[in-house]
Amino acid sequence: MAFSRLGHDKPAPQELSFGPLGSPGPGHDTLCTPSPKGVAYIGLTPLENTGTRPLTLDSVQLVQAHDLRLSAAFLVPFIGNQSFGQFNAPPPSSDPAWAQRVPLNGAVVSARSERNLVLVVATKKGRGSALDTEIMYRDALGHRYHFFTQLTLVVDRASRCSS
Repeated sequence: MAFSRLGHDKPAPQELSFGPLGSPGPGHDTLCTPSPKGVAYIGLTPLENTGTRPLTLDSVQLVQAHDLRLSAAFLVPFIGNQSFGQFNAPPPSSDPAWAQRVPLNGAVVSARSERNLVLVVATKKGRGSALDTEIMYRDALGHRYHFFTQLTLVVDRASRCSS
């Protein structure tokens, strides 16, 4: 597998597959973002801590990335019940949710709370993709987990996204 990774934490022996952020459910979606400059801001994945302890997010990586790299990853609060969405340029600094963003690496998701995962991905080619996104995280007891978004990402510079 090819990875594009932000973070440096190595897997620990007590690593578990699924934890308080959930496990893969049925289905897998694809999201294509047209972007003439080859950059996309994607915030369509909620991270909901269903546990009773805070979680620390250690790293994020694109799984089976082809001509797509992960430039940055953030946690953004939900304002009301709205997800962040997808853009081909940075959101305006006046956006209240974007103004409260924090880098994903080292961020803490409180017990029984939810945050929006926002990825900044880029391609220099005509089209880049990643099969999935994986987040490594740990709870307050040191148990380590993985979370997969189950969302294939595509960024197309020629705006040839179709359903």
